Formats: sequence, C-alpha cells, structure tokens
Amino acid sequence: MKKKLYILTLACFIIACRNNDRSTVSYSTNLKEGPKLKDWQCLNMDSDRVCMPSNWKQSKQNKYLYYCRLDSSDKNTYFVILKYNTLNNDLSDTKYLSITYNALIKGTVEKFKGYTSKEIIFSDKTSYFNEYYTLYDNKSYLTQSTVFTVGNNLYEIAVKSVDKDTAKYQQIYPNILFNFRHKGKAIFSSTDKVKQIQPVDLSNL
Repeated sequence: MKKKLYILTLACFIIACRNNDRSTVSYSTNLKEGPKLKDWQCLNMDSDRVCMPSNWKQSKQNKYLYYCRLDSSDKNTYFVILKYNTLNNDLSDTKYLSITYNALIKGTVEKFKGYTSKEIIFSDKTSYFNEYYTLYDNKSYLTQSTVFTVGNNLYEIAVKSVDKDTAKYQQIYPNILFNFRHKGKAIFSSTDKVKQIQPVDLSNL
C-alpha cells in the first residue's frame, strides 16, 4: 500500500494527474474567503462535498477523490483532491509532505524550481499551504496545495496552472478550500482562529 501511495504522489505532481472585497480573516498571503459564489457546481463524493467552477469537468478515473484538467490542451494543468486513510497507509501530514518534496526533487520529466510551505496552526487543527514551482517543456507552472487531516483521513487539495495564469487561480483556489465540506461541516471558515503561521523546510521533515 505504501508503494502505491508513492506512485500516486509522483504521478500527480510530476506527470499531471479573492474575489471582490469582503473583509475576512487571512490565513496566508493569498487565502481569503470571498463572497457567495456564482456559477459554481458542488458534488457529493463519499462523505465529502467538493465545489468548483461549473465549467470544470470531472475526468473519469478511480485514483483520486476528484480530478479534472484545467486546460484540455495542456495535460499538465489540473485540479485534484487526494484522500488517504492515515491508518491504512501509516501516514502523517509531515510524512506526506516529505514524500511529495522528494518526488519533486528527484523528478526527471519536470524540473523542480523551488517551493514555499507554511504551517498554519488553528485553535482546532493544523494545515499546510504549499506552492511548488516547476518547469516543463519550457513552460513554468505553479501548484497551490493544501494538506490537512480530518479524523483518520489525510487530504490534499491542489490546483496546478501555467505560471501566467497564477492571478486567476489564486482567486479561485481559496473558494475551493472554504467550500470543501466533510460530513456536512466546512473544514475552513472565516471564523477560524489562527494561532500561528510559520515557514516549513520540507527537506528536513
């Protein structure tokens, strides 16, 4: 089972698997809850609810909780939600981040250019917000990723886009997070109390 996890992580990151003003709590530089969404769709999947722009079309697959391409002409751009049982996979959030980082630096298909990672400690949970910078076929990409656990489940919610489209997807991505629900309950909310935000060195996990 552990070997399968490594392969899925590598495939997702290497091969491809702020709306208008409303004053809210900011969890990091780009993560703010926006206004009520328009022209979005929400899907119930297992015990989770996933919301995304209505023009994003889910791809048929059975590896991830949700997967779709952002651009039909570029298989290296996507929106994906991964979900793992931490008990079955002997997994923690920091171990998962370490696996991801090592897969990226060892990748031969796509060149890893760098990253930022922040541990966000709330009063009732901890999450990790990451940005990965890569280069493939002379095009620069940014992957926005949030890793967190709910009960015995570890989630990663990630959007990978061409670098020139960064501003567009930095507006969309926070709304994906704030509208994600597990068993009917929002995981992230503007009422969450942030105790601490600190940088993470993924090479030392």
